[in-house]
Amino acid sequence: MLRKLNIGRLSIVFCRAAEKRCAFELMLRKLNIGRLSIVFCRPAEKRCAVELMLRKLNIGRLSIVFCRPFPDNCHAMDYRKPVVFGENWSASRYKVLPYFAHERRYIKPGATILDLGCANGWNMSRFVQYGVNRPIGLEPNAATIKLALHHGPVTRASGLQLPFPDAAFDVIYVQHVLHHIGDVDSALGEIRRCLRPDGVLFLIETVEDNPLIRWGRRLYPSWMGDEINAPFTFDQLGHQLNATGFQIIHGEPYSVLFWLWETLPDQIDIMERLTPVFVRLEQLLMRFFRRQAAHCFYIAHRS
Repeated sequence: MLRKLNIGRLSIVFCRAAEKRCAFELMLRKLNIGRLSIVFCRPAEKRCAVELMLRKLNIGRLSIVFCRPFPDNCHAMDYRKPVVFGENWSASRYKVLPYFAHERRYIKPGATILDLGCANGWNMSRFVQYGVNRPIGLEPNAATIKLALHHGPVTRASGLQLPFPDAAFDVIYVQHVLHHIGDVDSALGEIRRCLRPDGVLFLIETVEDNPLIRWGRRLYPSWMGDEINAPFTFDQLGHQLNATGFQIIHGEPYSVLFWLWETLPDQIDIMERLTPVFVRLEQLLMRFFRRQAAHCFYIAHRS
């Protein structure tokens, strides 16, 4: 997998090899900042034949190249975030990820919480840190469920048919999942059914207000092997929440460009030392381009 980003004098190149059966393949990451050049290589993963898909997006001086070695029968890798929340995170991240400041108001000790689309349990581990005794996860992918089980019980199921009784949860937490589900109204209807009358939906999403997200999805309509089935903007998502029986408490866009950097240090620990630089850049961009943010979050009551 190759990704190249040129912004002025900054050049970032990502190259991930196909999984094994591909001799001489390596995972390469290269970062050039001025006169500083850092190159990272890792062995390829296992069990995939070589199949490459190359896509290139040019926007002015910005050039992004995508080269994906995953064939259709190969399960793509997950985000590879730390298994436990907060490992290798600098405090500066919280300045540009505003939803963390709101979480503790609603995710409290004793709350019953469902992490819908829990992946490897990264969010569940944070809820435990907040004092939640038994966060519950829901995830369709059996491989990541094994990791999430370290933090609480996990049910394998679809977000369109939640296997829980009515009014079962105080909080349902959904992070970057709805755009993969496809039928957003049905998913929100199931979430509403499973929330208690005063329950809270905490929703974090990727939105197409950002032109890089919008154009990138046209060229590459999936993420880590999961198709993008429900594109929407920040305002469109808010309208869907209102139309499906939710009362919005708070909504906020964030991350103009920080999303390009956000998960890289999770894979290469030393890169976290550069995060404060990207945080300062993101703070500047948010002053002028807030409406072009790539991510957003909504907090909504069941109405």
